[in-house]
Amino acid sequence: MASCQVDGYSDIAGGHSFRQSQGERMRFKVLHKISDHKKRFGYHMCVGCGRCENVCPEYISYIACLQKLKEKEGK
Repeated sequence: MASCQVDGYSDIAGGHSFRQSQGERMRFKVLHKISDHKKRFGYHMCVGCGRCENVCPEYISYIACLQKLKEKEGK
């Protein structure tokens, strides 16, 4: 199973990586796949079921990330 949090996942040709730390990769995932998607289409791409948390190899609470984003959007 591939995950955006696995080292090397975001590597590109030539050995370059735009997001080397797990924090950078998680930030990109949340902002791009959730916030940017909502700006483009008017709704979040994630339904908030939490199933991804059960299989995440890095034990990241995606729902907690979504909640933080929602709080920031409300400001």
